[in-house]
Amino acid sequence: MAMSFALNLKKCFLTVVVLCLLTAMATTATAQTRDIPREHHGWGRCDPGAWRTARIVTESFDADGHSTGMTTTIERITLQRSRRGYAILRIESVLEVGGKTFDSPVRTISVGYHGEEIGNRTLMQEVGPAETVVEGKPIPCRVREYEIESPGQRKSVKVHYSSEVAPHILKRETRTTLGEGEDPTHLNQLTVTALNRPHPVLDEIKNATHQKTVKTNGKSTATTWSVHAADVPGDLVSYRAEEKNKNGDLIRQSTMELIDYGYDAPADAMEEVQQKVRRRSKRRSRRRS
Repeated sequence: MAMSFALNLKKCFLTVVVLCLLTAMATTATAQTRDIPREHHGWGRCDPGAWRTARIVTESFDADGHSTGMTTTIERITLQRSRRGYAILRIESVLEVGGKTFDSPVRTISVGYHGEEIGNRTLMQEVGPAETVVEGKPIPCRVREYEIESPGQRKSVKVHYSSEVAPHILKRETRTTLGEGEDPTHLNQLTVTALNRPHPVLDEIKNATHQKTVKTNGKSTATTWSVHAADVPGDLVSYRAEEKNKNGDLIRQSTMELIDYGYDAPADAMEEVQQKVRRRSKRRSRRRS
């Protein structure tokens, strides 16, 4: 009898332990950034092989405001895989400086849906409901905070997320702290400024959202005004950016325009893409003249 009682007690103890472990696992799972569905991210909603090609022109300035040079980059981003919480992208680019072209090494990066680096420790806290105002209209959102830890730095990401209104993340603030300091060394603030605005995208008119992003690092401030369309892989259509130093002097400006996009693997090599861009630029120059 005593032995039977001891066995039953042991079974009960093991059951309690298993239940505690399952509860801990469930708690840990809810603390991860896997809560926003893939279809609410510009790359997450696409199938592998989707791609976007863009032309980026960047001009730099000296202390007197004179141009010190201009670079043109043809960049193609292709989705390799989309997973729960992140996407893996392949980036090919050709850089043109002073009439000479240089092929950049092909890069593969993992993009977390909140700006986190994959593999780092990330915890999520539900702050609660709030209203985010876009064009004077209040939109119900859930406010969530993410703590991202990696060697040498900590990130705190606060998002206003709407499951009903695209682009779903209507506001985001990212604070990055380096080392053991308490004050953020980098601040990134994204705000959606307009919804459902008709915008030309190649040969079509699409509904687009407009966003403004301000990045500060203590030495300079970069402001980007961008346009996004949901059915373009990665959703970015164009942007205009300015970077100014602490005195308010312009030190860099850039523009990005979409050249082409597709939902299957691109057939053209980067050299062919570059030739197409040159022919298109020549045709534009003739029309203007």
